[in-house]
Amino acid sequence: MASTSYGPQHRPPLRPQADQQEPAAGRWVDGQFTFATPEAEEAWQRSAYQQAVNEKTWHLGDKIDDQTRDAILAGIGGATRPMYQGPDGQYYFQNARTLEDPSARSHRAQHVAGKTIDQIAAAGKIPGEDEYVAARRAPPPKPANNNERTSSPENEIAGSALEVIGRTLGSEELTWITAAGVPTECIERCYRILERPRTSAGSDKNQYDFYKCLADCERSLMG
Repeated sequence: MASTSYGPQHRPPLRPQADQQEPAAGRWVDGQFTFATPEAEEAWQRSAYQQAVNEKTWHLGDKIDDQTRDAILAGIGGATRPMYQGPDGQYYFQNARTLEDPSARSHRAQHVAGKTIDQIAAAGKIPGEDEYVAARRAPPPKPANNNERTSSPENEIAGSALEVIGRTLGSEELTWITAAGVPTECIERCYRILERPRTSAGSDKNQYDFYKCLADCERSLMG
């Protein structure tokens, strides 16, 4: 009997040989990945949706060395964390920071609802991927009145939280967190993790625990 369950384990299989991987869609410039063309960026948005990866924070994944990558692609790597290929052509392991955002998960759930695995396989694509990419292509709606406030106090993040995040994680992380739609409640709940004393020099456990806290919080809010 066909199953109705669906998740990252049902993504299209990765290519079996490393030399067949997609070429980079752009290049790194001063620590930032720049897409070669708008079409390349759109192709990455589709790939990110297919792989259940956050299209903005993919670069925060754990890089996989060539030997491990080849073993996994050949099917002899054993049990591993979910793996994805970024727009730079590099393979990464998923972590709490690279999980797709709640809006993408909600969009996927909406389009998967009521479909069987057989129906999804027959379609040849992940449900909702065309709509997902099209929504990102459309320009953002303009406010009806330029004099209207675009935010309200309850949606604003406390300055203390922003200061801590910027000081401990840097401006790039702060920019993503404030622009990615992370619920304010989750930021307020989790940011103090970053102020804990570090257990050892160079340890990033606080950063890992912070992003894990955000992900757990978002899941709890989604029910």
